[in-house]
Amino acid sequence: MNDRPSKRFQITLNVDAEINVLRPRSRETRRATLIKIDLELNSLGNPTTDFRLVERSEWGVVEGDNGPDQVINLKELPDNKDGVKIIFTLVPVRGLPTDLQFSADARKSFGIQSEEHGCPIKEGNPFTDQFSRRGIIGTNKKVALRDKNKGGGRYRFALLVYRGADLHPVARCDPRIINK
Repeated sequence: MNDRPSKRFQITLNVDAEINVLRPRSRETRRATLIKIDLELNSLGNPTTDFRLVERSEWGVVEGDNGPDQVINLKELPDNKDGVKIIFTLVPVRGLPTDLQFSADARKSFGIQSEEHGCPIKEGNPFTDQFSRRGIIGTNKKVALRDKNKGGGRYRFALLVYRGADLHPVARCDPRIINK
């Protein structure tokens, strides 16, 4: 036993606080709807019509024949206040140079304009309230585009592919996007 006398303390704590319970947002509304699409490039050209978009997610948004007739149709996606994030992966087919890539600057990998103006011939985005070119992923073989998916617009966009450190695109693919 301990022969030392013990001391007792009394602590009084007065708390005047307001507690707000934060409910976590569901996974669906926390992030943009993610769509993964492979860009299978069969030939170089500015523009090239020899490409194919292959969706790697479960949404079923890629429609139409290969080349510029393909459409990314976002009209039927569930509402998401954070919009849609599309990740494009460059997949050159056999026989093409192995150093094909997107520009290290995501803004140089996309050209976007209204469908009535045809295919963009260079990078640019006059619809910054609708689209944002998000960034390059990994070794410049993937690039991300954010779309708020509102307003029912129809757009043409060019995916610009470069060879190594070349400053001019060697391939320009131009499918369409249809928003809600």
